[in-house]
Amino acid sequence: MSKSVWTLLPSELRASLLEHESLLSALLVNGLSSDSRQVKSGDLFFAVPGTQMDGRTFAKDALDKGAQIVITEDQSIQHPFYDSEEKLLLLPLLAPWIGIIAAEFYDWPSKKMKLVGITGTNGKTTTSFLIASLGESLGLKTAVMGTNGYGPLSSMKTQALTTPDPITLQKQLAELQQDGVELVAMEVSSHSLVQYRVNGCLFDTAVVTNISRDHLDYHGDIESYARAKALLVTWSGLKHAVINRDDDYAELFLNYSQAKKNWIYGYCATEKELPLPPQSILCKIRLQEQKQGKLQSLELDLGQHYSFATALIGRFNYQNLCAALLTYVAAGYELKALESLVPQLALPQGRMETVNDYETEETLAAPRVVVDFAHTPDAMDVVLTELKLMAEGQQGKLFVVFGCGGDRDRGKRPLMAAVAEKYADAIIVTRDNPRHESSEQIFEDIYKGFSKALIKNTKDVIMRCDSRSEAIAIAIKKAASNDVVAILGKGHEKYQEIAGQRTDFDDVETARLAIQNAKKPQ
Repeated sequence: MSKSVWTLLPSELRASLLEHESLLSALLVNGLSSDSRQVKSGDLFFAVPGTQMDGRTFAKDALDKGAQIVITEDQSIQHPFYDSEEKLLLLPLLAPWIGIIAAEFYDWPSKKMKLVGITGTNGKTTTSFLIASLGESLGLKTAVMGTNGYGPLSSMKTQALTTPDPITLQKQLAELQQDGVELVAMEVSSHSLVQYRVNGCLFDTAVVTNISRDHLDYHGDIESYARAKALLVTWSGLKHAVINRDDDYAELFLNYSQAKKNWIYGYCATEKELPLPPQSILCKIRLQEQKQGKLQSLELDLGQHYSFATALIGRFNYQNLCAALLTYVAAGYELKALESLVPQLALPQGRMETVNDYETEETLAAPRVVVDFAHTPDAMDVVLTELKLMAEGQQGKLFVVFGCGGDRDRGKRPLMAAVAEKYADAIIVTRDNPRHESSEQIFEDIYKGFSKALIKNTKDVIMRCDSRSEAIAIAIKKAASNDVVAILGKGHEKYQEIAGQRTDFDDVETARLAIQNAKKPQ
């Protein structure tokens, strides 16, 4: 696939380059790259300035490898400038254009599918998974893109970032579109929005789950973080915004929204005034006391009352479910037609995943073990609220195993400790992904959040175990069969990163092995 550089450039850039139209039209490229190590002959190379590495220093390397042209940035200029001898196209600002050029190169794949963007601190992966699952049940070919990987649910491929770089993103979308995918549920991180990674994506619907403390090492404060997330609901051409009314930042998202219609959902437990813009529809969630076997009964009020039975656990997951359902209501499906599909819906790997949800001799004697990706104070709070109720319902105790990631927001570490103390009967602090940071520093930050009274009582209530596998094994061995063990922070991840090195590690498999090895009660 070869394309003319001129046709790849947006009209806003071409307007300043008319004198070079013939040269740029004759210049054909057959690939895009922003990594000089991966440049192939005939590629267009984006020399991107970065905080850790400046891609402009590799422009010559890319040309030596056969790149047809290098597009880079020079903030001292006001208009695009092309140096034909150096094969160098300078832009005043590069990052906003990469995704748009990549979308043009791959024939705008998101124009040919329904693209749903999901943003928020917690619940993105679950909501995207539920949207894709519902679509499959409706006969659509769906895919997800996010933390757990990308592709159809049955054949997902792993990826390093929740939202990849713009070239990779457009390439993946094109791959999905060529495979016949009709709807993509894409997790959209705050980083990707402010770094323009999703430019070139044409979102039909934006879903907002919730906002709580995360990534403040990057954004500085929670207000800036929330505004970064809110960029998604300002997207040009957005038809629908699905927004959580129960969230403290709901009003900000509604004020920012440029969608043609807003769908607001939540328990609406508070009577706070929330002015609704024109073309807004409110959907209230109510939990019904009676259950259908192991299924929780829900009622959704969308002007009419609709009842659903779900196997999902947790009030926060009922919000995620409601967001997924409203995504399809916004697309024209009747809520009544979705009712029979809900009981079969399950959660993705590492989200409230019950490790021993099967009956063998070992699992009957073991505590209930739940693995979850919760790695923020708010996520821990909502998960542990549910698991504490589960433990109390079994007249048991709640054991919590957790750590904090390195090279990330240090301020949330003591807050996570305080949440663990609030709910747990026993706590084991261990390593998460220390990355390049000292584990001692991470543990020190965590322990600042525990009360003095708790720290004095470490023998029975709190302990530290550097080895995550040992920490999991200790918790499972100490817990009784009517107790609950929560293993938090890593969820679906299949690795642990220490000193910059990733080694194979899986919380679920580690817990299963610990259950098998635990002593049977006498």
